[in-house]
This record gives sequence, structure tokens and C-alpha cells, in this order.
Amino acid sequence: MEVKGLKSFAFSSSQNLSVKMQENKENFSEKVGKISSNNSDVFDKYDDPLMQWPMRGFAYTNELGVAISEIAPALGQALWIPTLMYLGADIYDKYKNDNTEYDPSKHRGVKQAVFQGLASVALPTCAVIAGQQFFSLLGNFSKSKLSLNAKEKISNYAVEVITAGHLAKYADNEAECKEFFKNGLRNVLKFKQNEKKLQSSKGFFMALVRNPLKAFSFSPKAEMAETYAEETITNLLELRKNLLEGVKTNKNLKWHNLVDKSMLKGVDKNTAVRDALVKFQKSQIAKGKWVKTLGGFIALGLVMKPIDNFVENVILKKFVEPKLAELSAVGK
Repeated sequence: MEVKGLKSFAFSSSQNLSVKMQENKENFSEKVGKISSNNSDVFDKYDDPLMQWPMRGFAYTNELGVAISEIAPALGQALWIPTLMYLGADIYDKYKNDNTEYDPSKHRGVKQAVFQGLASVALPTCAVIAGQQFFSLLGNFSKSKLSLNAKEKISNYAVEVITAGHLAKYADNEAECKEFFKNGLRNVLKFKQNEKKLQSSKGFFMALVRNPLKAFSFSPKAEMAETYAEETITNLLELRKNLLEGVKTNKNLKWHNLVDKSMLKGVDKNTAVRDALVKFQKSQIAKGKWVKTLGGFIALGLVMKPIDNFVENVILKKFVEPKLAELSAVGK
């Protein structure tokens, strides 16, 4: 009896197991069928190589150029070339091909041109400039209470004054030199305030490529500018005097060495001192430029992906695609 019961149990277990396996097989087939029918696009999705990294990175070389235009203007301009080449290749590719199929479509080309124009050029460039402007404002928290852009304007004017030889001209009268410097700076800043009104649109794009931040800069407040101008010219006159008289300190040793090297090459002392003063003042400008460049890079890193998503899911799907569909219907 025990053997018979055991055989009966084994047969029953085997039969149940077979039924379960069949049910599992049917369930699995059903689930696979649903996945295939409902998500066939997942399996057939085309991975566009031009939209994958690192190729996608070429779309942003112009933004890198904008970010570094403060410290390397020539390189900043050159970095527009890879972006323009990439945009041309991508737009042409979308016009000629529908994924992997050859199927020219001007509407598809227009759609991609809008996407690249906004997501790869206009919006990221605006973000970089905004980042530079924001970091420029950090200067308002310094002792001078001036933005980095404002300090740069004053320092650039100081370079012009040094280069023109005005410090040597007023060497015997520091008070008159300071007054000359501040009066000239007032005129420069007043012109800067009206510069945008006088500037025509001609050449604006190239100016934007060369140094975008200057197109969106603001003139400093008069009182703060006066104080910083006084400090700037005072430091220059003191450094000039120390360089001419050979007074060396840890603070000015670098500039003394620069003067000595120039004189060893046969440059007269006054010219060597003038050149050293120009480089000193440009080094003051460079500090602010590096800070603004950092701001541009940070802004670009933060907005790249959100901009892509915004343009793809909002601008294209809600505005561009419906309009192109209307045009296609009219064409038929």
C-alpha cells in the first residue's frame, strides 16, 4: 500500500509540475508578446551617433569659446569652427535620412536646425554669459564694492595711460597725474554708458564672438569708481617709483626681475619700467577674467542637459512640430 501510494503521489506531482511548467511558459510568452507590441520602439530605437557623446560635445565647443574668450580671445573665436561644422553635418544628416533610411525631408531638416540653433548655440551661450555676469557681481562683496567688469574697465584704462607714457609725463607731479587719470576715466565711463546707443547693429555678431561679456556689461557707480581709480593710480605710481629707484620688496620683486631681464636685452630703463607696469596691470585684469571664466564653465555644466530636454520636449513638440504638420497638410 505504501508503494502504491508513493507511486500515486509521484505521478500526481509529475503531472502538476508539467502543468505548472506549461502555464509558466504561456505566461512568459504572453508577457513577451505584450512587451514587444507595446514597446517595439524600445527595441527598434535608433541611436543617432551624432547625438551621442563624445560627438555631441562638438556642439558645445563654441560655448567653451565664449567661456574662455575673457582669457584667450583668439582661441575663443577658433572654437566656433568645430561647432559650426558639427551643426552643418547634423542638420544635413537629418534632412537626408530618417534614422537609417534615405528619405530627404526639408521639414525634418528645419526641425533639427531649430533644435541645434537653440540647444547648441543660443541658449547655452546665454547661460555662459549669465554665469560670467553672475560671477562678476561677486566683486561687489569685495572691499572696492565694484563688480569684476567695472574693475576691468578701470584697469584697461590704466593700461592705456601707461602705454601712452602719461605716468612718465607727470612723474614730477603725482597730484596732477592722479587728477589727469581720474578725469580721463570719467570721460571713458561716460562714453561707455552711451556706447550701446551709438553702436550700430553692423558687426555686433562678431563683437559678440570676440568677447560676449562686453556686450552685456554695465558701467560702475561713479563714487565707487573714483575710489578704485584713486587706488589704482596710487599703486602704479608707487610701483613705478620703486622700480626706477631699485627699491625691492617681496611684493614687487617679480617686476624688478622683469625690468632687469629687459635691460639685459638692451632695453632702456624707462621703457623696461613702462613695460613692467603694463604687465603688472594686466595681471590685475587677469585675476577677474579667470573668475568670470570659471563662472561660465559652471553655468554651462549646469544647463546643458536641461536645455536639451526643454528644447526637445517643449519647443519642438509643442510649437515646431505642430507648425510643420500644418505646413505638410497644406502642401498636400
